[in-house]
Amino acid sequence: MTSTYIDTIDIFNKISGFTISQPKNDDINNKLEPYTQKIQELIKDLKRYESIRSKGFSDDHLATEIGLFVMHINQISNGIVDVSILDDH
Repeated sequence: MTSTYIDTIDIFNKISGFTISQPKNDDINNKLEPYTQKIQELIKDLKRYESIRSKGFSDDHLATEIGLFVMHINQISNGIVDVSILDDH
């Protein structure tokens, strides 16, 4: 089940404590492929967030935005939410 999506979430997961779950199967992986670019964009935000944290500061708004997106992706990865019912991804 190697894909650009899987490679992207592996990179994402190595940066911070935010963790995106691996899809349970190829069907879910295929549904999540369209999120690859958004996750790549979020990696920039995640690096910025970690840079801020390393200086002893916090950006609660940025942390919330990242956390909500990770939760959304993890719900799809774990079969809790079906991506087909979502309007925006």
